[in-house]
Amino acid sequence: MPSKKKKSKASSSSHPKIVGPNYIRVLRGNMPQKKNDKQPSTPVAIILCGESHEDAIDVTRSRGIFSPRYSWSSTCSLSIKSDIHDAFDKDDDDGPRNKKTWKYRLLKKKDRVSLSQCKVWGQKFVEDCVEEEEHWIFLVWHGVGKKGSGYVIHLEETKEEEDALVGQEEEEKKEGSSMPQSKSNELRYACLDSLLANINEEKNDPKSSSNLPADVTIFEWRDTDEEAHKLNSFRLTSHKELCEDAHDALIDKRKANLKLNDNIVTWDEWFSSVKDENTHLLLESAVPPWEVELHQDLSVTIPEAAECVRRLGEDEDEDSLDEHDPSSDGAGSYLDYCYRQFVARDDFRKWLHSVDCRDLGCEDSRVSKRIELLWEGLAGDAGGGECRTWLAKENNPEIKLLKESVVLEEEEEEKEEADKNEITYPSFEGFFGQNTEVLYYSPHVKIAYSPFMAKCVTSLEKWKQFFTRLFFDGTIPDALSSLQIAGHDNAGQERGGFTHVRSPIHDAWDDAEQKYNRQARDDDFHISFPYFPQNAFLKAVDTLPPRTWSAQLYDQLSSSDEDVWRQYALRAKQWVLELVEKHSADPKGCTMEGSDGEYFLAYLRAVHRDIYDDIDITDPEDILSKRNVHSITSNKKYKLGDMTIPACEDAFQILLKQFDKVQPDDGQKNNHVVSEEAEVYAKIIIDIWMSLVVDFATVLKMGHIIASSSSKNHKTKEGHEQPVVLVLYMGAIHTRVIETFFVEQYGFKRKYFVGKINWEEEEVRTLDLPKSMW
Repeated sequence: MPSKKKKSKASSSSHPKIVGPNYIRVLRGNMPQKKNDKQPSTPVAIILCGESHEDAIDVTRSRGIFSPRYSWSSTCSLSIKSDIHDAFDKDDDDGPRNKKTWKYRLLKKKDRVSLSQCKVWGQKFVEDCVEEEEHWIFLVWHGVGKKGSGYVIHLEETKEEEDALVGQEEEEKKEGSSMPQSKSNELRYACLDSLLANINEEKNDPKSSSNLPADVTIFEWRDTDEEAHKLNSFRLTSHKELCEDAHDALIDKRKANLKLNDNIVTWDEWFSSVKDENTHLLLESAVPPWEVELHQDLSVTIPEAAECVRRLGEDEDEDSLDEHDPSSDGAGSYLDYCYRQFVARDDFRKWLHSVDCRDLGCEDSRVSKRIELLWEGLAGDAGGGECRTWLAKENNPEIKLLKESVVLEEEEEEKEEADKNEITYPSFEGFFGQNTEVLYYSPHVKIAYSPFMAKCVTSLEKWKQFFTRLFFDGTIPDALSSLQIAGHDNAGQERGGFTHVRSPIHDAWDDAEQKYNRQARDDDFHISFPYFPQNAFLKAVDTLPPRTWSAQLYDQLSSSDEDVWRQYALRAKQWVLELVEKHSADPKGCTMEGSDGEYFLAYLRAVHRDIYDDIDITDPEDILSKRNVHSITSNKKYKLGDMTIPACEDAFQILLKQFDKVQPDDGQKNNHVVSEEAEVYAKIIIDIWMSLVVDFATVLKMGHIIASSSSKNHKTKEGHEQPVVLVLYMGAIHTRVIETFFVEQYGFKRKYFVGKINWEEEEVRTLDLPKSMW
């Protein structure tokens, strides 16, 4: 036994460990073939790599620990000033930027501590009391002999009306402590004000730091990974977009260091080393331009937006958690990095398959310059330059009306002109897919799907019919016939106006004048698909009548000459519709294959905002699992375990009742206004269906690959048929759903499982794969 253990250990260590996905699951099985085929089945190996959308910079951290490690790093006022200048004051491509001035906020003070004691005390305070690792947190120690005073401060941008040299004190007075007065108080402010004066000084003079007392020591609370610190600081503060080439070069360098120092390789390196001619990769990346084309019927006109859409309030402030989260910029993900590495290869179209259609046509989804050029080519085919009347920005009647009725600021006109260079192709997938972004990640953004659901869809049964035809098994004209877009509703409003989910026009209520005043909406958050596409949209290539991309995948299999693939398509559709019914019956409880608590969090925010604002929302899944959740401001407990989200049928009825109350517009304040409750129900209903489109399309794409590969009949040296190997790198929610299809529908066996569904923050997230997977 000892010798076997020793041998096993040596064997395991002969290969490096890998980082990237949360887990890797291997399924093995056989897919049946046509009856007259000598080979009764095709062996298939499915390697499910479930990920949690980590940033590439985090995946390449040392030792396989993805979470940043923070500590106090020695600095000086000159370095702080230089960092601030690089982040905020340096001129960018749009011209010179106004220099900012800074103030400090005192978070905590402690007297009579040595320098080493001060650092320990400061670290404990920041870790315990600062919810998210904010930037620009400093520890200042002013020593008198071996002892001194320590101050934890936060540097913040000064508003115009504030005095930059006024320190703002926000220390919580716990355990009866109070801030000392008299001399120490004067010394404290003198010390911190001198630091601030150096930072705000116009001249970049190294001697300026001499204004600080010699016995002042400064530390910054920062990521100990210097490369990650610089990159994430840039992402949080710079007006410029992340440069793909520079980012990827940095990741390449970090990968080499990770392998050299820790014997760890990233998942993409492992895949590249084991891939052969029988291996296909399916990524949760955007559907490419060569699989779609633009359909146009410009005889159809886009109506103006309904009043309830124009009366949506301005966006709220972004959640403080996102303000300090570099990944909230949507750039720098490890999956996007992998995609760019793979599409750089000449033969990638033979084995790489992108299966996420939710942002089809969106300019923000083009994470590779090579693919972006192909999208631009599609614009030329569809009528580029001055003829791009199909573009949402140029085809939106709201923009024309806005320009006619509102005097736009000069900067808004410049922004409008710059936006013309960004090409988003209208698509049904993008229109409904952007709902997920707002529901999960940007709930502060005001966007209204409930008017469309109530006035154009009209019932949950009609929604099922419309969506099934549109994305599962029908044509686009058939799907559109399920909607009521023409004519007027009972309040005399044109139904077509409810196809808008956001308008650049904001009709804001004026309490003094007791009326709505028209103005330009403050569009800090860009909505790529502001209205339901009717006269132009992306469709699957060479389809007539037009079909969406996923519906075409289904049609090709369901019309196959081989019964096995017709049955495969039918099984896939029945399976996904059963999942929809399951999730629709209990939106709160559909965590295994659905929301992982995101639906419940969105429900709390919309319907019980007081509770939402008074609990820790950093872990939705943890909230969902608890019966009682503590308040963050008192000793109160909220019985969240007893709360439920209405089933989708009941939610749709609540949604309809809100719009049934709407009377002809009389200009009064609360008429034609979308409620938060109705809106969150609409978003949840849409997302239940839209998130499963990805799983449905992936299963269909896998069927296409297997059907195509099985006919090639590759053999091993021993004469055995080689398995078709399908590697999926997708969000863990999707890989878990797809696993159930092949296990339950085709009897695939679960083989290896390496990793975890969920990891703790400080865990070493390396995966030790068995020898057979190398």
